[in-house]
Amino acid sequence: MQSARVLNAGPACPSCGYHFEGDVQAWSGRWSDSLFGCLRDLTSCLVVFLLILLMPCGGWVIKVITLHRAKLLNIGLGCMLFVGLYAAQWAVGVGQVVYNTTKYPNLNAFLMDNSIDVVKVHSGGPLEAALQDTQRVYILWHYKTLEKYLQLRVATAEGADVTEEMAKLPEWARKMKIRDRSPPVLLGELHRYRDDWIFLLFEVGTVLTAVVFLAAMWYFRLRIRRKYSLPSSDCVQDACVVLLCCPCAVAQEYRHVARATGHLQDLPPVCQTRGPVLDSLSLPSTASAGPTPTAADLIAEMEARHNKKMMDVEAQV
Repeated sequence: MQSARVLNAGPACPSCGYHFEGDVQAWSGRWSDSLFGCLRDLTSCLVVFLLILLMPCGGWVIKVITLHRAKLLNIGLGCMLFVGLYAAQWAVGVGQVVYNTTKYPNLNAFLMDNSIDVVKVHSGGPLEAALQDTQRVYILWHYKTLEKYLQLRVATAEGADVTEEMAKLPEWARKMKIRDRSPPVLLGELHRYRDDWIFLLFEVGTVLTAVVFLAAMWYFRLRIRRKYSLPSSDCVQDACVVLLCCPCAVAQEYRHVARATGHLQDLPPVCQTRGPVLDSLSLPSTASAGPTPTAADLIAEMEARHNKKMMDVEAQV
């Protein structure tokens, strides 16, 4: 029975030789590995990345599992929060696409057709279908250029000579193709698109849902750091980590909490970095009678010795 208990307790600390059985103090002070320490547990890292790329809602369930193991959030409430936030992002994005294609069918089709040519000009390579919407937004950012292009095409259709004006346009604009669409119709839809407040609401909604989602990721990462007294990852503030490398942050949190709770037993507790101090303590022999001291007992004794030393220094002064 005793051997089974020790087996489930996780790896022993090499500094003191004791099994801490999920003691928070044993995994406090620093992260068990770095932000990019995926090679220590490649499986979990691949799972996080694949889920986020292929099935984003499932990817954020990893975050919920981490918070549940750390006893920071109920798993049911966590699923409602993170999956709900992602579903809100998805709903706003799909709603925007449906609105654009139904309200501005000619303009939307025109931008989609020409987005491939825009990327070929700027990147020198073919465009993946998933990037078409991004390039459509890129073209709309250059509203004045697009408006000028359509105005010139309208003038050309009416027989005006605008060759020199057309030559002044950027290369990506000169390569756009009208095909069988009417330039006046496209120009009219572009003007309505600019003044459409519903489209603006979709844009604001997209930004707000993304900000709320990242804020939730940042807040719960901060909760995990406070629970385990962890520093910011690799000297980078949490907000930057979540914004620039959210999957890596989720994977790092998952690995640390999994080790602290005994679900992942590939590393000893992080208190091994305090080995020289722990070795100086008068620890009882494992063969002697009496209960095995916990990490909290060891840390308390360390703090007591430190406080006594500081009092001695103040007394001498």
